[in-house]
Amino acid sequence: IWKSNNAGASFGPNVLDQLDIQNDVQYGYMVYDVCEADPNVVLLCGGSKLWRTTSAFSSGIDTTNTWASTSSGMRKINGAPAYAHVSKIDATTMYLGTTGSQAYWSTDQGADWTKMTSPNSLSSRPTWITSDPNDAASVYLTTANASGQPLWTSQDNGQNWKQPTTQKGHIPTGLYRAVAVDASGDIFLAHDGGVVAMDHHDSTWLPLTMGLPAAMVTALQVRGHYLIATTYGRGMFFLDINLVLPPSIIKGGVATATQTSPVSIESVYPNPVTTGMAKSTIRYSLVAESIARVAVFDNLGREERLLVNEWSAQGEHEKSLDLSGLPAGQHYLMLSAAGVAVSKPITIE
Repeated sequence: IWKSNNAGASFGPNVLDQLDIQNDVQYGYMVYDVCEADPNVVLLCGGSKLWRTTSAFSSGIDTTNTWASTSSGMRKINGAPAYAHVSKIDATTMYLGTTGSQAYWSTDQGADWTKMTSPNSLSSRPTWITSDPNDAASVYLTTANASGQPLWTSQDNGQNWKQPTTQKGHIPTGLYRAVAVDASGDIFLAHDGGVVAMDHHDSTWLPLTMGLPAAMVTALQVRGHYLIATTYGRGMFFLDINLVLPPSIIKGGVATATQTSPVSIESVYPNPVTTGMAKSTIRYSLVAESIARVAVFDNLGREERLLVNEWSAQGEHEKSLDLSGLPAGQHYLMLSAAGVAVSKPITIE
């Protein structure tokens, strides 16, 4: 594991220079987690032990870190460490998923671990664990269950887990590798073909395909209002969560800017348009200069075409839209600028 103190401009020496860790870690793929509240606290899953450091950065980039095994508190744990997570807001609370399809929690940085109360076992080994950035008691995990429900949630610090019973929309089958939660409570899942999102208001699942290639997503994190996805062989991608089309719009509603919004769609005309003459015009206004992006989405939230993507001055703007080639039916035009997104429906007949 390499670390950087300058936002990734350069990386220092390998921090795993202890021989006992090197003998335990399975090379090729390492699972570790850095605490957001205190980046000095890092957990690392070894082949048989869970390792912890509380001085990952405080000692400086060139100083050897002190790693300690938490195995003394793991005597009753079933299976080897599969994934570990440090609470986003409490560096003393930790969670552990094992190859024995079990989940455990600790409130003393891993000195003692307690097995989940219910169910008796998860459907398969956990692939990712994360916690709510606002509520220390809310925890989420995904399991390597390619044919069933991959998501488990706990509202009591990992003591009791359940699977969501109310779900709308399509969740692709496959191996789910990661889960992330933003500050508003929306849930994001990474799988072998991309990312899906669930709106916390009504549990509607939607695919997120805004620039993300069809690739295996191996890691998923929320940083501020950005969702960061790591893919296998295709690189890393980030998405401004504020620009994601809300499910309420996709289901037929209309998002309109308030009087204080820096972005507004004044009109879309003609609307509807015909397949033989699929041309329209959008008129929008910006309170301040910004990059304006106009895209059209289908009723599943998938981006179909980027229509406008340019730096725009303050004031009103009018742009011609070419919708030719798009299928008949209802679509949605989304304008995003200055970190705000608004939308209006458009029909092709």
